[in-house]
Amino acid sequence: MRMPSISDKHLAYILIIPAVAFLVALTVFPFAFSVVVSFLNWNIGHPEYGIYLVGVKNYVDMLSDYRFLGGLIRSLFYTGTAVSAEYFLGLLFALLLSREFRGRGIVRALFLVPMVGTPIVYGLLWRMLYNPDFGLINYILYSLGLLSSSQFYSGHADWLGNPTFALLSIIIVDIWQWTPFMFLILLAGISSIPTEPLEAAKVDGASAWQTFTHITLPALMPATVVSLLIRTMDVFKDFDKIYIMTGGGPGVASETMNYYAYDVAFNYMNLGYAAAIAFTMSVCVLILSNVYLRFTRMG
Repeated sequence: MRMPSISDKHLAYILIIPAVAFLVALTVFPFAFSVVVSFLNWNIGHPEYGIYLVGVKNYVDMLSDYRFLGGLIRSLFYTGTAVSAEYFLGLLFALLLSREFRGRGIVRALFLVPMVGTPIVYGLLWRMLYNPDFGLINYILYSLGLLSSSQFYSGHADWLGNPTFALLSIIIVDIWQWTPFMFLILLAGISSIPTEPLEAAKVDGASAWQTFTHITLPALMPATVVSLLIRTMDVFKDFDKIYIMTGGGPGVASETMNYYAYDVAFNYMNLGYAAAIAFTMSVCVLILSNVYLRFTRMG
């Protein structure tokens, strides 16, 4: 008895079915489920209330929620400040370390060290460095004369406990950890630029700045877009460092949208409202991504 044959095309479809099913179960189903939950009143802290449809009420409530609006502003500030600083520092170091010099490989390897650790470990490390009583940062500032003796010995220079500096202190940690990521992508982009246009510009008498703005920077546009998109999505949903270093405090001074969604879900047990906040975050990231892409097309 002859077995029915399967064409290569049909066989390919059959072979990718398990991968597609796994991908749907891992990403599409949780996302669709969270969107459905965002239209429900579902508070597991008060099961007596039950689960029922409330439509867009959760989204309407966000418009008058000062913690949500404040978290949105802080998320945008955190993302814009951190990503901008990481890009410019990464570009600067990529330009410097793309030149030939002795020990360049060792310097490049050492420069990537901050990127290989986990955010939790770095959060604990920097929380100790920021400690107002025995932290190394205050000691260095005091040694340089940038911190008065009264501030140093009284422990008043509490960077993570000060509402003005708490979020900025976390941003500094993010810049320290992820500037190497920008550096790595931009260095790869610089290395892929053909030498002929650079040599022609040098022969024509173009200055270093003219060569950078008219040749290097436009050639780096694909690497720039990729690095900015990845880091924007990553920073906007950052949670680990905030949870470890400040817990969103003092008060709500360092509370971002992502941390507020966690607080609503796991402390207030309001899954419907938390899902609405999480979906709104996804929309914000999508809008920011489209802004990057539109800016690239305009350039």
